Amino acid sequence: MDELSYTVASDEPTPETAAEAPETQATAQPGEPEAEVVELTEEEQAEAEKEKQTKAKQSAFDRRIGEVTRQKHDADRRAAEAERVANELRARYEPQNATASNQVPTIDQFESIPAYEKAVQDYWQEQAKSSVQKEFEQKKQAQDEAIIGQKFVQAEAEYAKSNPDYENVLTSMVPFIGPEGLPVHLKDAILRADDAPAMLYELGKDLAGFADFLGKSPTEQLMELGAVRASLKNNGAAAPRTPAAANLPKPISTVSGRTTVKTDPYAMSDKDFLAAKGLR
Repeated sequence: MDELSYTVASDEPTPETAAEAPETQATAQPGEPEAEVVELTEEEQAEAEKEKQTKAKQSAFDRRIGEVTRQKHDADRRAAEAERVANELRARYEPQNATASNQVPTIDQFESIPAYEKAVQDYWQEQAKSSVQKEFEQKKQAQDEAIIGQKFVQAEAEYAKSNPDYENVLTSMVPFIGPEGLPVHLKDAILRADDAPAMLYELGKDLAGFADFLGKSPTEQLMELGAVRASLKNNGAAAPRTPAAANLPKPISTVSGRTTVKTDPYAMSDKDFLAAKGLR
């Protein structure tokens, strides 16, 4: 009994505890928990800082991936556009039989899209420039040839006045020249000379020599033309002459009853004339 009384008595508040009780109830009201300040250890702070840095790095990495992806899509778009432009320009300017050294640049030849785009742009600019230049040269050549032709016709008419057999001499040269005319290097050298009719006349006066002349190399032909022109300048224009047929002897009558042998070169065929000269 005494022990039980002691236990109950010890549970009752003492004057000291009774004085402290109201203060405790005042600071801790129901529904308003007191905020507890938790201090982190150095290890926990380091771990939190590391986690913060990791999140920052991940965010920067994600932004970089997004930027690279955007750049790739943009590069693909630009490459497709450059290829489209290249195809359009190729269809417009590229010749049918382009050589291997004159091919349009391909994207696999370059390390970057800008380098490829610049190469394609430069290529087609050169093609366009070359096309314009070629067209200009063709027009200029046609104009030059027209002017040269007009001058030659005028010079030929004047020369024929003092050389009545000029037309006959040129006509006799036609079978040796053929339907395609003189080679280009001879045509240019003769027609561009101010004494072109006289040069043709000198060449055609000796048909055998003219046949030999045509059989020479281009270099030898040009050298001989130079010699003919120098002779004309030194000796003046060739003196007018009568057709060669007028100075030929009369045909010789044979003893036998055969027909007369034709010795007139103007009456002989081209084949017979060349055979008589040992050219066939």
